[in-house]
Order: sequence, then C-alpha cells, then structure tokens
Amino acid sequence: MMSIKALMNLLPKFTTIVGEKWLRSNSHAMEKYISERLLWFKQLENDLSLLGKQVSERDLILCYRSALCDCSQVQKAIYEVHGVAILSSIATKTELHVPRDNSSNRNFDVRVNIQGFVINAESKTRKDEFPFNLPSSGNFYAGSRPTLDPHDSSDLGIESTKHASDIKEIRNPESTVIRQCLIEGLGQLPRDGCNIIIFGHIEGDRLNLEDALHGSVVVEVVRNLETKEYATRWVRTPTGAFNVGSAGEPFLSLSAILWTRLLPSFNNELIRAYKLYLNPNALHPLPNKVKTALEHFIKERSSPEIRV
Repeated sequence: MMSIKALMNLLPKFTTIVGEKWLRSNSHAMEKYISERLLWFKQLENDLSLLGKQVSERDLILCYRSALCDCSQVQKAIYEVHGVAILSSIATKTELHVPRDNSSNRNFDVRVNIQGFVINAESKTRKDEFPFNLPSSGNFYAGSRPTLDPHDSSDLGIESTKHASDIKEIRNPESTVIRQCLIEGLGQLPRDGCNIIIFGHIEGDRLNLEDALHGSVVVEVVRNLETKEYATRWVRTPTGAFNVGSAGEPFLSLSAILWTRLLPSFNNELIRAYKLYLNPNALHPLPNKVKTALEHFIKERSSPEIRV
C-alpha cells in the first residue's frame, strides 16, 4: 500500500482537484482505497491532465471535486471524466456542465466543438451484477430474467417463458433497464443539436446494450406450407431505441452512443474498449467528420486484447 505522500506525488492533478488538505485529513482511508484501485486513478490522472488543456482548474474543481471525494461516486466520476476526455481530445473547445436551457435547472456533462461541429454529451454508467445481486442459494447464486420485456412480448403476441418456482426472477430484462438509463440521459441533453450519450459499462454484457438499441433477439419458427417442414432463425424484435416507429420515437434526439469499458488485465494494466453506435433515425445525425474522428480514436486507443 502506498503512502498518501507517494500517492499525491503520483497523482498531482487529482490531488489538486480534491484538495491536498482533504487527502491528508482522510489519509488512512484513502491510502488503502486508492492503492487498491491505482490503475483507474492513473487513468483519471491522465484524463484530468488532458482536460486541463482546455478547461480551467477552477471548473474542474467545481465539476468533479464533490464526486471524487465521495467513494460511492468515484467509479461513476472516473467514467464520466474519461468519456469527456475522449471528446475533448479530438475537440478544439470543451465546456463542462453546460445548462440545458434557461427554463430548467438541468445541465449536461460536456459541450465540445469537433471539426467545427457542436456536440452535446451526457455520461451514463451501468453496473449489471446479475445474478450476483440476488440472494445466494447456499453455495451459488441463481436467478432468471427475460430477454424481452414482458410488456413488449405481450404486444407482440409472444408467450413468456415459464421459470422454475424456486428461482428468483427479475421482471425487467437488462435491455429495458438500459433504455431507461438512456432516457434519463436524454432528459439532461438539449432537444436540438447533435447529442451523444457516453455509456460507461462498469459491469455487464455489451450485447444487452445492442438489444436495447436494435431490439431483443428471439427465435422465430418458420413453416413451409408446401413441404410442412419447420425451420428456425434468429430475429430482432422491433423494440429497440434505434428502431423505426413508436419504440424509437423517444430517442430521435439521440445522435449516437459511445460505449466505453475500463477493466484490469492479468498483467496489471488497464484494458480500454470502445464502440460507436449511430442512430440511423436521428433528427440530427452525427456529422461524418465527427464520426471519423471518433472512429480514429477508437482504433488508436482501444486495447488490442478486446478490440470491438
């Protein structure tokens, strides 16, 4: 475990943002907390330093000190800072915590100018711990949850799968939870302009995000009326945020999603993974120059172990 002095020397920008006085007064707890998460704090230090090229120290303190001094919020804050730093790295101007409009108290995380285009972005995180967030059954964890929202399956005339009575069931599939998360993010963003949600996936399967965007995957049984033979195929239901129709209407102001993932490797390095999802029905599509700049970043910065 590193001493608080060594940590402050290693993380000077972080020290400035949270305050040296606060770190010293909480040295016993923070020495252990930071040392156990040093990979993430090194990433945070790099991201804060990058943001410092376009954002004043005062603004960084105003935006991030409170969250970084709260251990229950640090993980989300690290993902927010990282996502904002990604956009800032390809931008010529960066503004933090921008008021949404004059009629509300809401603000969104960042507004950047990339290749002459103004981009608004809000950071959201998701930590899916299923089934480990359920009560254990002796020496194991068990549970069930649908892949298709019960309301959607009812509307589509699809019979819900029965589950064992002794298995704990979660009614909402992860894709529904993610869509709700995206709706919350859109509530912070302006109604007009190019809007991006930076989706920090702390834990969970990226396929659940794709189900949320493009519709859940189900098995369709097809019968040939002449030969009477049956065949099965995988299809997506029209329930995704990026689908045409009623499912996609609440998301028309969303131009794209930038998926991000940070996780430790076996050789004690931080793996970084990214993927850009474009909304084909967006009212304000992401400009090609911005798309190209983001895709170049993803290609250059993604860890080779899990390029996506």
